[in-house]
Amino acid sequence: MSKTLLPPEPDKYLRELADRARAQRSALQLSIAAMNAKLRPSRLRTRAQDRMLDGALDTLAQAQAAVVRHPARAIGLAALIGAFLARKPLWRMVASGVRAGKDYAARLYHAHREPRHEEEEYE
Repeated sequence: MSKTLLPPEPDKYLRELADRARAQRSALQLSIAAMNAKLRPSRLRTRAQDRMLDGALDTLAQAQAAVVRHPARAIGLAALIGAFLARKPLWRMVASGVRAGKDYAARLYHAHREPRHEEEEYE
């Protein structure tokens, strides 16, 4: 006797397999469509922008809370940042002040070292 691998009702079994394959194919196509919608470049860009904005707003809120807790530190940090950003103009100002101070000191030194020539009146 030969054994067959087919079920007792092969037509019904094949129809069920075809229906199951159709349902799985449909589910796969829906998944692919959903994935394509999620991976669309404009949507990815929008999500990245939203995440960056959320991160910036969270950082800003933390900074505001830190300023409220430690106002003196915040003022010192702001002064340091301002000095760093304005370092070239500040350096020029300090250098010109040093030059002016040296010139003034040199004039004072020479004024006291040189004898004064007063005109003498001859009779």
